[in-house]
Amino acid sequence: MIALSNQVFPKFTFTATAQTQGPLQLAPNTAGANGAYNCGNITLIGTGLSTVSFQVLGSTDGGQTYNVLLVYPVNSLGSPASTTTATGNGLYRVNLAGVTALEITTTGTFTATSVTMQLTASPNASDS
Repeated sequence: MIALSNQVFPKFTFTATAQTQGPLQLAPNTAGANGAYNCGNITLIGTGLSTVSFQVLGSTDGGQTYNVLLVYPVNSLGSPASTTTATGNGLYRVNLAGVTALEITTTGTFTATSVTMQLTASPNASDS
């Protein structure tokens, strides 16, 4: 059995609504297998953050087509959502099973100087 490790991807910085950052190519991972990450944690840190809405989009075909992924808040109240609204710094989880490319888009409300999001993908945890 090959032990897979977490991978920290470059930070995305947003300064307004309707900005898309990416794509992050998730495959091949450290074992060389396509789409072998199970989940990802997105760390959100804002400067002058009041409100930001965002979507996480995943592709299972290397970036040809994207679909909105459900985002799960970690350590806070809230339900999984296709559009997430944050009013402060936080940690969010997305299911990456089968996902080979990922983008993040700010949508709707954006009241901040800037917002930085960074994905840490894991082959070991699940998002059930």
